[in-house]
Amino acid sequence: MTIRLRISVALNLMLVFMLIRSDGILHLIREKLNISFTKQSLLTIKSIEPSRHIIRRDAFDALPARTGQTVFLGDSLIENEEWNELFNQSDILNRGISGDTIVGVQDRVPEIAALKPRKIFLMCGINSLLAGLPPATAAGQYRDLVQSLLKACPDSTIYIQSVLPTSFDKDKVAALNHSLQDIKNPRVVYIDIYSHLLDKNHSINSELCSDGIHPNGAGYGVWGSVLRPYL
Repeated sequence: MTIRLRISVALNLMLVFMLIRSDGILHLIREKLNISFTKQSLLTIKSIEPSRHIIRRDAFDALPARTGQTVFLGDSLIENEEWNELFNQSDILNRGISGDTIVGVQDRVPEIAALKPRKIFLMCGINSLLAGLPPATAAGQYRDLVQSLLKACPDSTIYIQSVLPTSFDKDKVAALNHSLQDIKNPRVVYIDIYSHLLDKNHSINSELCSDGIHPNGAGYGVWGSVLRPYL
């Protein structure tokens, strides 16, 4: 590696570190989102990564039909983990799509219903907040999502997983989780993942996360230990 390349790599790493520490990464993300969403209503946005949403759904459509499985449904927090390997259960289907909002997941309910799942583990909401949706509005969309799943999947138990803590928007995440706990139905179970990944500053524990949003391997290990009794 040349000296010039080493300097370039070092400067880039320093910049990333400074952005994460100062929440500058959030500013850059939101700046990008504002460009993408200026002509769209926040109430109908399906994804903050539209191309990923399309590609991943096409990939799901091409898979052979399977029914009676356990489905992990949501955004990148779901997509990023190999849940069947984490729990050593071959009947777990990963239906996470990076960038999906609550509305994006809602749009996929018919595809989930076709799987006739026994259990559905939901994790979504952070991208809706990141896009600028108020927690109360996001909570209303989440309630609609759960009602749609209850109707479309009459034999499924739905597990609402709390939105994970982040290094930003802490009050919004807490407010949304508070509302999610109030969704009541005999076939709905609320699981608190949030408090298990939290540090004393009400941010996501830096030892369990590398970018302020997504858990690292240790973080998924903690998450998995909370979920294991429900599987």
